[in-house]
This record gives sequence, structure tokens and C-alpha cells, in this order.
Amino acid sequence: MYRIATLARKCIRLIPSHLANDAKALLAFGYLAKGVTISWNSFIDAPGY
Repeated sequence: MYRIATLARKCIRLIPSHLANDAKALLAFGYLAKGVTISWNSFIDAPGY
């Protein structure tokens, strides 16, 4: 499960719900320092809408 960390005009930044919004915590668990960044189109298409 992910939570939304940042909303932007062209993309959305997601981080795992069990981690703090901190670069060190994300890197320790194998994520990029900024979390998962995807475009809005991909985010909306993923659940099938």
C-alpha cells in the first residue's frame, strides 16, 4: 500500500505507507530517495479507469 507524498501537475510521488517520508528511510528499504514517481496517466490507468 502506498500513500501520496506529493501532488504535481504532471506527476505524483508515492511512498510506502509503512515508511517515513525521509530519504534515508526510503533508501534503507531499497526505494529511490524520492519514492516512486509516476505520471498521472499511469496512476489513473493502473486501476482500470
